[in-house]
Amino acid sequence: MKGNKSGAVYLRGPSGNYWWVKLIEESGNLYLARGWPEFIKDHSIGLGHVLVFKFDGGHNV
Repeated sequence: MKGNKSGAVYLRGPSGNYWWVKLIEESGNLYLARGWPEFIKDHSIGLGHVLVFKFDGGHNV
């Protein structure tokens, strides 16, 4: 991902469903914001879980 990375992405979960999530770039770091809490809740993700994302080159992760 080159250039300005702020915007929105769609996260696809194991079920194949998508979640719209706001992506924010700040001080060289990327953060998932609006929509992220719903993704976490829907997948029962908690402290100690490790997530791996694959970028498809578009707006889907």
